[in-house]
Amino acid sequence: MKNGSAIQIQTIRLLVLCGVMAASTQVGRAQAPDAPALLDTKPAFMQVLTNVTRITNAVIVTNYVVVTNLTFTTNLFNAAGQLLRPVPAALAGIPGAVPIPQTSPPAPAKPVAPAPDPAAIKDGQLKVVRELLTQSLLGASNVLASPGYFADSKPHSIAMPEGVTSFDRKKSQTFLTAMNDAAKRAAPETATLFSQAIKQLNAADPAAILKGGPTAATKLLRETDLARLHEQALTIVHRAAVDANVDAAYRSVMLKGGGLLGAVLGAGPAVDTDTHIAKGLLKALFNEMEVQESRIRSDPAERKTKALQDAFTK
Repeated sequence: MKNGSAIQIQTIRLLVLCGVMAASTQVGRAQAPDAPALLDTKPAFMQVLTNVTRITNAVIVTNYVVVTNLTFTTNLFNAAGQLLRPVPAALAGIPGAVPIPQTSPPAPAKPVAPAPDPAAIKDGQLKVVRELLTQSLLGASNVLASPGYFADSKPHSIAMPEGVTSFDRKKSQTFLTAMNDAAKRAAPETATLFSQAIKQLNAADPAAILKGGPTAATKLLRETDLARLHEQALTIVHRAAVDANVDAAYRSVMLKGGGLLGAVLGAGPAVDTDTHIAKGLLKALFNEMEVQESRIRSDPAERKTKALQDAFTK
């Protein structure tokens, strides 16, 4: 009985092995059919660029045999019935190879810039006008502070006021020196008044000022704020005149009536020396600002800020 059981077990094992071999034969036949393949020649809806190979590591374990690494190859054809060969990536440029189109993602749409605000444009132009005047004032202040600018022999110095008659050259020189000394003392603080006026300056059409003549901005400041600047400068000039002894020099030089000469010449009207000095000082500041503005407009090297460079670069 034991021998009979062993024979039966061996018979079963042989039958299993025969079945596996028969299955392997069927797989080989399926890979190479005798009948030609029917090709679909309809237009393809997508490009197939290469063959696809699928490798399946199948393991069948019995007591007698191990079968591994079964390979299934699928041949792909295009719509014209042509067999598609594998195309290595390094040979994508060879004749007949169908390159894979490299499509970049669409660029994001650029945001549409909002329409410029006329009020903002005007405000920017007005700031440039103020910056132009500020730089012109700085240059003018430096010129007025230079040694000897208000010397009585200069064309822009404070001259003898009308109505003052003197036959004493020394007293006249003392009076002229005192007035020019007062103007020099008052210049820095008066320039501060100009700076404050520039910060508050307004213009109906700042673009026209920027496109105007070589001194258009300074002329605007003169027309807008001259009276107010003169009134404010009087207080500053008066303090400077006291320090420079202008009043004493004026009284010394002023001819008063008396005697034959006084009867002929007369005493003449009294002179407001503070007003006279203030007018001369403001005139000097405005004149030097016009010179500075003209340079900034005509010479790119004089434009110290980007706003001025952009405004006057053609």
